Amino acid sequence: MTELNASAISTSQAKATLSGRIYFARTYLQAAALFAREAHAIETMSDENRRRELYPEYKSKVIAAVVMTASSLEAFINEVFVDASERHLTRLTGLDAGAVDRLGRMWTGLAQLAKSGVREKFDAALTLAEKPAIVYGAHPGQSVLVLLELRNVLLHYKPQTIKYERQIDYNEQITRLVARLKYKFSDSPFYGANEPIFPDRCLGHGCAAWAVSSTRDFINDFSSKLGIEPLPESLILETVNVK
Repeated sequence: MTELNASAISTSQAKATLSGRIYFARTYLQAAALFAREAHAIETMSDENRRRELYPEYKSKVIAAVVMTASSLEAFINEVFVDASERHLTRLTGLDAGAVDRLGRMWTGLAQLAKSGVREKFDAALTLAEKPAIVYGAHPGQSVLVLLELRNVLLHYKPQTIKYERQIDYNEQITRLVARLKYKFSDSPFYGANEPIFPDRCLGHGCAAWAVSSTRDFINDFSSKLGIEPLPESLILETVNVK
C-alpha cells in the first residue's frame, strides 16, 4: 500500500514532484484473507471428486495465509519503528512527540532491535512509549504467539517420522505446537479424528481464518494501546468475511 504526496517546486516553471511511501503490512493481511476465502470455497465444494483433486491447492492456500499473516505482523511493527525514526507521522497520529522520539532513536541507535523477534519488537514499542503491555495469556496475544510458532515450524521445517501407536508421537517441538493449537479452530474436513493434527487436520480453512482474525485483532489491540490509528474499516470487513 502506497501513500502518495504531491508537492510543487518553484522554479522558472512550476514542477510537481510525486513521492510515495510504501507499506506492506495491510497488503499481506489482505492477501491472507483472500487465501482463506479461496480455501473455504474449495473446502465446501459439493463435487467431492473435484474437491479432492484441488486438495494440494487448498493446503497451499492455508499455508500461504499463515505465512502472510505472520509477515503482516512483522511488517506492521517495522513500519511503526521506521515511521518514528524518519518522522513520518501520518500513521502515528495520537502518539506524543516524546514517544515518537524514543521509538525512533531506539530503532536507529540499536541495530539489534531490527533483528529481534516479532514479539520483542511489539513489546519494546509499548515499553518505549510507556504504554500498557500486551497480555499474552489470552486472545489475541496468546493466539499470535501460537501463530508465529506455527509459521516458524512451516518455514523452518525439518523432516521427521511420526509414530502411529496408541497416540501419535511427534518430536518435542511439534508436540508443543499441537498442544497449543488444540481448540483454536475447526479441523480440516479432509481428515478424520484419528489422523495427525499436524500437518493434516490443522491445515484447513479454520486455521487460515483463525490466523487472519488473530492478526487483525492483535494489530488493533496493539494500536489501541499505543494510541495510533487502527486498521481501516474496509480492511476489517475484508478480514471478517473470510468464507
